[in-house]
Amino acid sequence: MACRKPRAQRRGVVLLLVLALLAVFGVVVLAFVVVTGFARRGAETAKLHQVQYDPPEKTLYQVLMQVVRGSNNPTSAVWCHSLLEDIYGDAA
Repeated sequence: MACRKPRAQRRGVVLLLVLALLAVFGVVVLAFVVVTGFARRGAETAKLHQVQYDPPEKTLYQVLMQVVRGSNNPTSAVWCHSLLEDIYGDAA
């Protein structure tokens, strides 16, 4: 019969493995919580950023009015090229 070592030396190895797996699981859960927190804050920031701009209908109306009536802004692309100026001429 072969000589066996006593089991007293391996006592607690399973407990250490279970604790290590729990620690790994805890780190995964913590990473998930952190990532979802950042994603939530990013989504809220993006939502606020979208609210700050004019609605598309208002922007389209402003563009239409600049094309039809013209603009007083010299940096505008339609500054001297409005439709009414083309039809009736420049009053200046």
